[in-house]
Amino acid sequence: MATIIIQYPIGHDFDFEYYVKKHLPLAEKAWWSEGLKCFEVIKLGGESPYQVYTILRWDSLISFQKAATSEEGKAIHGDVKNFTTAVPIMAIGGTVAQG
Repeated sequence: MATIIIQYPIGHDFDFEYYVKKHLPLAEKAWWSEGLKCFEVIKLGGESPYQVYTILRWDSLISFQKAATSEEGKAIHGDVKNFTTAVPIMAIGGTVAQG
């Protein structure tokens, strides 16, 4: 299993309604059949340098890489400008333990 964490820095506009109602369904529709297993959106507070974490779980790193570089993946990446002015930071790793 692969875990992808997308981090959105604070200090930028972020339209949560668009993100939840438009962007995430777009990603889910395009990627569910490509190996996306689940996602979680966390709204952060406190001293965090990020306002949002999105955690995507994939069946494999290869599935994620293939989906992210597909035409649908490019459209999803292109949609980011519709909900935030932030440049997302992505962390990619293999899941080694889960409870």
